[in-house]
Amino acid sequence: MAQRLFALLLSSFMVIQVLRAQQIFYLDGSYYLNPYFYLQPQLVPGFRSGRENLPLPKEQILYCNTEPSRPIPSSANNVRSNQFQQPYLFRDGEQDSIIDLRATEEDKKLILELHNQLRQKVASERESRGSPGPQPAAISMPNLKWSDELANNAWEWAQNLQYKHEPDPIKYGQNLHMSFSPHSKNTSDWANIINGKDGWFDEVENMDCANVIKFRSCQTTSGKVIGHYTQMVWAETTHVGCAAIGYYDDYNGYPFTPGQPYKQFYICNYSPRGNAPNKSVYKVDYSSSAYSDCPNQPE
Repeated sequence: MAQRLFALLLSSFMVIQVLRAQQIFYLDGSYYLNPYFYLQPQLVPGFRSGRENLPLPKEQILYCNTEPSRPIPSSANNVRSNQFQQPYLFRDGEQDSIIDLRATEEDKKLILELHNQLRQKVASERESRGSPGPQPAAISMPNLKWSDELANNAWEWAQNLQYKHEPDPIKYGQNLHMSFSPHSKNTSDWANIINGKDGWFDEVENMDCANVIKFRSCQTTSGKVIGHYTQMVWAETTHVGCAAIGYYDDYNGYPFTPGQPYKQFYICNYSPRGNAPNKSVYKVDYSSSAYSDCPNQPE
């Protein structure tokens, strides 16, 4: 009787261990880590978010929740904001590493130059695109400065490996981008993210002057996204800080990323934040020729 009871307890223990296993085995012989198994983050020694030093929000802020060029697995939504997602294992059991793409000094210079060149292009009425264009001139649109604090916060969030905005009532604006590739890359591609085809600034194609004068939503009435562009040129924003991360994510062969298991997740944080409803993106120069064509001029 005692032996039978011991055998029963032993078999129960073995079942529990199988259910708690960190790996899933597939018929083709491949191994992957269970997508719900995560590790605590290993942050840089002495790291602090610094969020408490940023001004508290006084009004609502809108994030622009758009899909990347291809969807991201829904399982990513289960990642908790204070944890890493464990990279999956390859067939031979080797773990693919996270690629640290925090901004180098060269990246910082490029990010600032692109933001400021594009801001001044809009401010001086040299941006001909729009719906309709051109974009009206601005009375003032100061150049942005780099913030290591915002960049550190971007890196902290990037390590969650989930394509979504931070869920907490945060104190800065945030632009996101996710790219896909068949091969691992050790370099970032900020030029295309910011100013390439389908990049953040490319949303100017959908922008009309009515939304400049009174920002209503991250999307136009026809559903076109403008919110990444408007955050970039928000006149009251003075600082930007960005980070990116690369990783392998092809759990169970998601059909919408065939042959492109490598992801790069880009984040830029902005302070003071933009995209506040019923506020102007920037103060329009009423002598602007583009402004004279605006169908919704204030009385």
